[in-house]
Amino acid sequence: MQVNKEILMKKIEYHFLFYFPLTIVLFSPTKYVFGYVSLTELFIYLHAIIFLFYVSIRGKLVLNSYVALFVAIMLFSFVGFLINNLSDSPASFKYQVRWLNYFLVFLLTINYVKASNLKYLIKGLYLATWLVCIYGIIQTVFLQFMIKTIFWIDNFPSYILQTFRTVSTFSNPLNLCVFLAFPLGILQYRKNKSKSEKILLLLIYVTLILTASKLALLLIILSTLIYFKKYLRAIIYVFSVLGLIGLILISNKRIQEKIENQFWIIERINNVELFRGSIDQRVYVLNSSIKMIRDNPVFGIGYDNFKPVYLGGYKNIKASSEETSFTSENFILDFYLDNGLIPVLIMLIFFALIISVFFLVNNPSINQLSFPLVLFICCGLILSARAAPLLYTYFLFLATLLKLQSNNNYQSVENR
Repeated sequence: MQVNKEILMKKIEYHFLFYFPLTIVLFSPTKYVFGYVSLTELFIYLHAIIFLFYVSIRGKLVLNSYVALFVAIMLFSFVGFLINNLSDSPASFKYQVRWLNYFLVFLLTINYVKASNLKYLIKGLYLATWLVCIYGIIQTVFLQFMIKTIFWIDNFPSYILQTFRTVSTFSNPLNLCVFLAFPLGILQYRKNKSKSEKILLLLIYVTLILTASKLALLLIILSTLIYFKKYLRAIIYVFSVLGLIGLILISNKRIQEKIENQFWIIERINNVELFRGSIDQRVYVLNSSIKMIRDNPVFGIGYDNFKPVYLGGYKNIKASSEETSFTSENFILDFYLDNGLIPVLIMLIFFALIISVFFLVNNPSINQLSFPLVLFICCGLILSARAAPLLYTYFLFLATLLKLQSNNNYQSVENR
């Protein structure tokens, strides 16, 4: 019996786009079970093999300038790895393997996705989000029982145990928040939401609140600005400028001292001891990371080297020494330190493309993809660049946006 090639290609596209988001949210649990690989990575390798068959049937491979930029990131990151591998540890090579995985996701997506099958990706993301939100809420409601099921976190950080904050299937509340930014961004741009979509949106908000994270509050505020979308671009522009000015100001030692001297006024209004400790820690590590970049401007310091370099002369005496503190907690700075100058410049090009599409394109289908990526960029201000599940989701969405935008596929998702 002869198989219809078009139907077969559509089934391959469907299988990847629908199920890949589900494997992403299961990354941490399955990584713990399998040890060296996760379900996400096994799924990618399977589809890399299937992709060869797909291309042979299709007779065409999409290789554009975006793919070339991605390859450049990989190459320069690998050069940086060779230069900065201080310990000569094979374990640090896993990050180069991850870059191969990210590239495969980007390549598969940019070849598979099109306006006609985008609905599969969105449905798959929704299914993964239902799982994440329901499990996260149950964790909080039945804490004593459910905390035993979070087996992939060997030792809970103190900031989680003090007042339990849901992590769902992720390794910490922050990563959970960033993942939820993607379905949240899509749902907020859909005008005619179904009943199930409205319930899912509510579950996302509840889960964000249960993370007890400042980032969750930021996401809620930014996402609700969509109801003022006539002024949304202007509002985000103002917030971005104010955020940049704020980062510059808090990096100034004199201004830091003035803030510290006036903190007693805020404390009189509300107890902000925990909040202040978190902010101070971020400022300390931010300053240290900038100094590292100044001393290593071309190739950064390499993966797995932040801790020894940081403790070797860059740590502020007041900064925390907890294991969770050994990151700049800023996506761009982390990315620079890990990969070097050229990769971070290319990543900034991708960021600029995302922002330009969000500001300049007025189409629901494209906006539903660009807005989640804008939320990701905002999250990047306090996000590590080493969270594999989030980078898988980011590159999945980035490839989708670039493919549909470059092909001028402006058919609305809601109309299909």
